[in-house]
Amino acid sequence: MKRSNTRDISSFFTKKPTTENASQVQTSEENPIPEINITRAPQPSAQGSSPSVTIPPPVVVDIVNLSHDPGKRKKLIDFHPNERDLVRRMYIQRGPCQPVDHVFPKILFGTKERRFNVKWFDSSWRPWLEYSVFKDAAFCFICYLFKAENTAGGDAFVSEGFKAWNRIETIRDHVGKHTSSHNNAVIAIELFTKQKGSIVTALSKQTDEIMSAYRKRLEASITAIRWLLLQGLPFRGHDESENSMNRGNFISLLALLSEHDPEYSKVVLKMAPGNCQLTSSIVQKDIINACAKETTKAILEELNGGFFAILADESADISDKEQMALCLRYVNKKEVSDTIDSNKAQSITHLLMSFDFVFVAHLMVAIFGITNELNVALQKHDQDIVNAMSMVDITKTSLQKMRDEGWNLHMDKVTSFMVKYGVEVPNMEANYIVPGRRMYQNMKTRRE
Repeated sequence: MKRSNTRDISSFFTKKPTTENASQVQTSEENPIPEINITRAPQPSAQGSSPSVTIPPPVVVDIVNLSHDPGKRKKLIDFHPNERDLVRRMYIQRGPCQPVDHVFPKILFGTKERRFNVKWFDSSWRPWLEYSVFKDAAFCFICYLFKAENTAGGDAFVSEGFKAWNRIETIRDHVGKHTSSHNNAVIAIELFTKQKGSIVTALSKQTDEIMSAYRKRLEASITAIRWLLLQGLPFRGHDESENSMNRGNFISLLALLSEHDPEYSKVVLKMAPGNCQLTSSIVQKDIINACAKETTKAILEELNGGFFAILADESADISDKEQMALCLRYVNKKEVSDTIDSNKAQSITHLLMSFDFVFVAHLMVAIFGITNELNVALQKHDQDIVNAMSMVDITKTSLQKMRDEGWNLHMDKVTSFMVKYGVEVPNMEANYIVPGRRMYQNMKTRRE
């Protein structure tokens, strides 16, 4: 059978105090508490916690504006677990609330009036005793921060405060013996304020060094990949082993960067961990996809709703595998600085906003819509010649029908498009003037 009264493993390594009175706790000058001046939101609590433990939901905690008066403080358990250490550091930095210049009110106990004695702040209770002006009560600063939950003793100095000024022995007995809850809190605050030599701090420092080396290694890989993408060169080599004379463009470029940059030479290739080289094809493809997304985002920002053109072409290799290449052309507004480029851009814009261009563009869309099905069918290797000839006849009939009956509908589409985008619609009833020529009637009018 399992023992019912189980203990936490940390309780077997509890440090015993060296003196009977372990209440005098001062912050070591060699390990000062760092100043904290941040306001952050806690992260969501981990799932799968025991149903008997109630973890408050994550809320935004204003650590800078925490109340210094112990009577107005929230209980430490009410803070999110991810925020409790930050709250402790802030209160340790401020120290106990000890209003020396305050006029302490008197309370009648029997026939005598008693009040809080300011001299108590100068006694051996100074490191932990504090006073609440709001509640006119004494509190224990150390027990508030590090008193373990569900432990007996000293609750009055944490929750509601101590007000019985005629019972000074109660304040003296609050410290208790070596194993009291107060002395356990004293040990906890000593360990908390001396974290530079702890295992957690050492692991955290090591983690920061690993993260810094990883960022530098990733920066070197991104630099090499960007250059290869810009030049349109292949990445991989036929033999990328260390004994190979040609390990490929990517590995060779990384080696070149490490030779000329001392920081890269410490973290890449042989100096990198075996499971974090950042040279595999998977890592390369991830970086390439990220570069493609950033490039697309930059192009969209430069376009900013302007005009652009797309050129598409495809070709088949020896294995009859087709690959399509896309070319995007647009006016780079940042580089159009001189008058000549500006005039060219205005001429192109004027041409695109003309009736001729809109008319031809809509006509091509209509024709391609009719011939697309025939085009796809003729590219199939298993197409029957009889069906192909039948589809050719159907396409010819559709084009002839469009020529005979579809002009009015086509003109309506062109006109509505031009009106929508503010393009000038010419008067179809007016006389047509050939560009560069003069009408005979105009010439005759001038002679008269």
